[in-house]
Amino acid sequence: MTATAHRRVANAVAVLSTLILASAQVITYLTDPAAVVGYLIAGGAFTLGFGGVGWLLWHRLPHNPIGWCFSLAAPSAAVAYLAHAWATFALADRDTGSLTRAAAMLDTNGWIVAVPLAITLPLLVLPGGRLISARWRPVVWMAVVGCAAASVGTVTQPGPIDQPLYRHLDNPFGVSGLGRASQMLALGGLTAMLVATVAGVVAVVLRFRRSAGIERQQLRWVALGGCFAVLGISVSTQSQEPGGRGVVAGITSAIAMSLLPSCIGVAVLRYRLYDLGRVVSRTVSYAVLTALLVTVYLVIVTASARLVPDGSSLTVAASTMAVAALFSPLRRRVQTSVDRRFNRARYDSDRTVESFTRRLRVEVDLDDVRADLLDVVRDTLQPTTAGLWLRDPRGT
Repeated sequence: MTATAHRRVANAVAVLSTLILASAQVITYLTDPAAVVGYLIAGGAFTLGFGGVGWLLWHRLPHNPIGWCFSLAAPSAAVAYLAHAWATFALADRDTGSLTRAAAMLDTNGWIVAVPLAITLPLLVLPGGRLISARWRPVVWMAVVGCAAASVGTVTQPGPIDQPLYRHLDNPFGVSGLGRASQMLALGGLTAMLVATVAGVVAVVLRFRRSAGIERQQLRWVALGGCFAVLGISVSTQSQEPGGRGVVAGITSAIAMSLLPSCIGVAVLRYRLYDLGRVVSRTVSYAVLTALLVTVYLVIVTASARLVPDGSSLTVAASTMAVAALFSPLRRRVQTSVDRRFNRARYDSDRTVESFTRRLRVEVDLDDVRADLLDVVRDTLQPTTAGLWLRDPRGT
C-alpha cells in the first residue's frame, strides 16, 4: 500500500469508530440521560485513546503495525460499547428478543478481540514495529489463534450469558450439540491469549535489558504506560466488589487505561522522550499537593465548625482563602522535595544554574565568567564539546 492509501484506510477506521461511539451515546441518552457523561468518559476513553493514537501512528509511521493494531482495537471496543447501550435500552423496555440477546453476548465477549489488538500484539513489536527475532513468530500466531478460538468457544456455548446483568438471558448462538467442546475451546483460547500477553511483557523486559540510548528511553515511556494500565485494572476490579463506586471507578479506570496508548505514542514517535523524569515528578508533586490541600481544608472546616457553629458560609470562605494562600508556597516546597528524589538531574541542573546566576551578579572578570559559563553548560547539558565565541566590541 502507498502512503496515501494508508492514510485513507486510517481515516476510514477513525470515522467508523467515531460513528459507532456516537450511536452508542445516542442510545445511552434515550435510556438514561443522566448517565450520558459518565458512560461517554468510561466507554469513550478507551476507544478515543487507542483510536486517536492509532490514527496518528498510522499517518506518521504507516509501516509500523502498532498504529494498525491501535486503530482496529478502537472500533472493536466501540462495537462492544454500542452493544451494551442497545442491550440496556432494550431491557429497559423488557425486550428479551434475539437482537437483545445477541447484543448482550457481544457486550460480554467483545473484549476478546480488543485485548490482543490493544495490548498483546503491540507489546511484541514495541517500539520499532519488529519482533525481537523470528523465534517470536509463534507467539503472534498463539495470540491470533487464541483470540479466534476464544471467540468461537464463547459464542457457541449454550445456556445463560455469563454476566450478572444478563443472567436471565440465554445465548442465542449456543450450539447444544457441541457439548463441552465449546467450553474447552473457549478455555484453551483464553489460556493461549494469556500466555501470549505474558510473553509480550517478557519481550519488553528483554528489549529493555538489551537496549541503550534512545530505545531505552522509549521503553521507559512504555513502562510508565504499563503502570497506568495496572492502575486502571486495579480500580476497575475494586469497582466490581460489593460497595464499590461503579461509575466513578469506571471513569477513573478508563482514563488510566487511555494513558497507556498515549505513553506508547510518545515512545514510538520519539516525542520529548527525555521529559519522562519531569512528567513523573510533576505527577507525584501535584498528587501530594492535592492531598495536603484537601487535608488542610478539611481540618480548617472541622475546627471552624466547632468554634463557630452557625457560621457555615464564613467557615467555607475562610477555608478557601487559607488554601489559596497556601497553594504557591506549598507547591514550591513539594516540587523541590519531589524533584530531589524523582528528578535528580533536573534538580541538580536547576541548582547549578541558580548558583551561576548569583555569582554572575558580582563577577567582573570576563575570563572568569567565560570559564564559569562553560562549566555550567558541561554540568547541566553534558555535551561532548563546548566552546564560547565573543564578538570583538571594536568590530574587527
